[in-house]
Amino acid sequence: MPQLSWEKLNEVFHEALTLDSAKRSAYLDESCGADPELRAAVESLLRSHEETHNFVDKPAYQAATEMLTIDGPLKPGDVIQHYRIVSLLGEGGMGSVYLAEDRKLHRRVSLKLLPQAATRNQESLYRFKQEARASSALNHPNVVTIHEISEDGDRHFIATEFVDGETLRERLASPIAIDEAIRIAVEVASALVATHRVHVVHRDIKPENIMIRRDDGLVKVLDFGLAKISSPQALLGDSSLEAPTIPRLDTAPGVVMGTLPYLSPEQARGDTVDERTDIWSLGVVLFEMIAGCRPFVGGTMNETIAAILSQTPALPLARYRPAVPNRLQDIVEKALVKNRDERYQTSKDLLIDLKRLQRLLESGNEPTNPVPGITQGDHRRSTGYRNVIIVTALLLSLTAVVLYLWRDKIGIRTGARSIGSIAVLPLVHNDSDPDTEFLSVGITENIIGRLSQLPDLKVMSHSAVTHYKGKNEDARTIGRDLSVEVLLTGSLAKRGDTITINLELVDASDNSRIWGEQYDRKLSDLLTIQKEIPLDVSNKLRLRLSGESRERLARTDTVNSEAYQLYLKGRLSWEKWSQVASRQAIDFFEEAIRKDPNYALAWSGIADAYLVGPGVGPQVPLEEVRRRARDAAKRAIELDPELGEARVALAGVLLHTDWDFTGAEREYKKGLVSNPNFAEGHHLYSHLLLALGRIDEAFLHSRKFLDLDPISRTPHEHLALNYVVAHQNDQAIQEYKDALRKFPDDEPDNYFLLGDAYVEKQMYREAVDSYLDGCAKTGFSTQDISKFRTAFEVSGIKGFYRALLEHFKAAPKSAVHFSIAALHARLGEKDEAFQLLDKAYAERSGEVVFINEIPSFNNLRSDPRYANLMRRVGLPH
Repeated sequence: MPQLSWEKLNEVFHEALTLDSAKRSAYLDESCGADPELRAAVESLLRSHEETHNFVDKPAYQAATEMLTIDGPLKPGDVIQHYRIVSLLGEGGMGSVYLAEDRKLHRRVSLKLLPQAATRNQESLYRFKQEARASSALNHPNVVTIHEISEDGDRHFIATEFVDGETLRERLASPIAIDEAIRIAVEVASALVATHRVHVVHRDIKPENIMIRRDDGLVKVLDFGLAKISSPQALLGDSSLEAPTIPRLDTAPGVVMGTLPYLSPEQARGDTVDERTDIWSLGVVLFEMIAGCRPFVGGTMNETIAAILSQTPALPLARYRPAVPNRLQDIVEKALVKNRDERYQTSKDLLIDLKRLQRLLESGNEPTNPVPGITQGDHRRSTGYRNVIIVTALLLSLTAVVLYLWRDKIGIRTGARSIGSIAVLPLVHNDSDPDTEFLSVGITENIIGRLSQLPDLKVMSHSAVTHYKGKNEDARTIGRDLSVEVLLTGSLAKRGDTITINLELVDASDNSRIWGEQYDRKLSDLLTIQKEIPLDVSNKLRLRLSGESRERLARTDTVNSEAYQLYLKGRLSWEKWSQVASRQAIDFFEEAIRKDPNYALAWSGIADAYLVGPGVGPQVPLEEVRRRARDAAKRAIELDPELGEARVALAGVLLHTDWDFTGAEREYKKGLVSNPNFAEGHHLYSHLLLALGRIDEAFLHSRKFLDLDPISRTPHEHLALNYVVAHQNDQAIQEYKDALRKFPDDEPDNYFLLGDAYVEKQMYREAVDSYLDGCAKTGFSTQDISKFRTAFEVSGIKGFYRALLEHFKAAPKSAVHFSIAALHARLGEKDEAFQLLDKAYAERSGEVVFINEIPSFNNLRSDPRYANLMRRVGLPH
């Protein structure tokens, strides 16, 4: 393989990072068109960002570096000078690390080798040597010891002590006790004090670079490959290497060095760094050890950087773990101050506070809730007060119990209110493991789904709360946006086969905490969690549950834990809203059914995947899609007649396939009785009511849909459609314009629908402007759009419709009969319109059932042929 240029790789990779997916592909075509090896290396680097958000030291980065060298990895038994290779320990962007035997001193060592091609790159070779020089200048028990740096031919290597243990990342697979986390932080901070004393900034403190020795638990800080030597003369008395390279590698504005999401704000901005940068990263590590998650994360690299750079602080540790010492919270907060001038100014200051806390915890004197106003000098006097307070508290507690037991008999009002509305926000998870994501999404959906079945509780839809995923919005803002009284927030962390869920009920009026609970469970206990949490929440909401409601919350959908996890994976795939993801969802649902053939939710999931959303593509004929959806929905209802989602899915099959309007309405009603908060059920039923001409009823369900999801595009768009059908075009125009203002980058449908509303008011120029905006977003060429506009300027609105009609008829794949019929109807060409509608009827086109919703056909409704068509379809006329 011809060797590639590191300079070229670096240039193309960093330029590609700045581009979105569409522009990135075109850029790679242009820059790597004649060099497929270069493109493969760049794409490997890009995958490392997408998968793990790490700037360096990634398997994908290593894959790229391997493309730059002819030689393959070393094998056991290979010899480098006096070192014999035993095994591969790990790989990273700056080389491979091997366990080796030092045959001179008869000891085990770690041998880090720089990729051979990188030895011909001045920057890479410098950074490799800098790691050795920075580490060797340190003589500290918590810093890995450097034995030597040397070369064997064109192989450059560093020999260090071999640390037999586990990385902190591996240790995080299980919960870490608070005192253990503080001990680890103390030893890392001690290493940083020694590092900073010799003017070295590590710049890559993260769990992967912290080793815990197996025999005595001693902590070792590793990997100084990204270290910044701020004063080479102070460190080594030799600046021969640093002079030409440090400014470009380490201090040039805009150069980002480090690992996301452990980057400090100054690193994320590409600013100069100092020891406060390492303090931030250690603060993130300490937060992660205590909370089980990282403080600043997002769904993408850019979202994570935005979270780091925003002014929003990390959530309190107590939100993730109860009884966190107050002093520990203060330490973490100070380490994670985003303005570094207000952060700990030296690692020594941080170490002093950590050691003080460690001593207080060992002595048992660190309170979690300190009582102000009592000093050491007041101790004797306070003892008497304390006895009085204890007795008084006992009497008050006894009184409270009596009042609680007799409250109904003596008529005392407790003042506690039953809460009538809630939003369940997506559980926060800071783990890139897909298993954690599907658990987070699935458990959130389960809570929403079960609470939605309670008739006296308004529960916001899943699509509404998804808007807040990855955001750190204030509870009062969310409560105001969604018009709810309380929020259920929480986090999920997975360590091995154990999951920890922290939940908190927050009053949206004042951001106060109503209730909190931590659930530590094995994965095998997921089935218990799915009914335990909704019952706990309903109790804290002070809801009076009927026997039927309590049974709904506590019912078990399957007894097979594996089937339940497969179902959660299926729901996560389906929500990605693509044909490929829908097919993956079906595979998960079918596997769940193989584990438990009587799992009604999995059958309902299959029906949804076939019928709702993007579908499964042309691989399965439409008739087969509908048959499979029908069979799955019916099977779900046989297994669980109260399953609202399955009822709504069957209603969709009856409506679109059978044109059975009576049967569809029956199933929609049953589904909404079982699940009165099912937002999509209200949406679909409203469409049926519009088709049946029952506009007032349609408005009721459309507004309920909007009430359950007030911050998404579709509910606003659907309410506007109701106004159009009701000939209330001013309100329709206002609603569409509001939707476009709130969702300017969303689907183009709103532009076309707004155009229809303008046409109904004979505001033709505004209508054409809106239509053409929709055409532009749909992908029409600039030439076509210009042609349509010219047609309007010359011949008015009919000229515009004529140009559209000619365009669709001339296209290689013309529009469906129904759409072309609508254009003929707009032009007043009724014969042509009815001929095409008859063809659409013969093809059993699903769009025909919604003909009463479409204003394009308004001028056909008085024609006897329209009444005849309605009779054949089964619609009122």
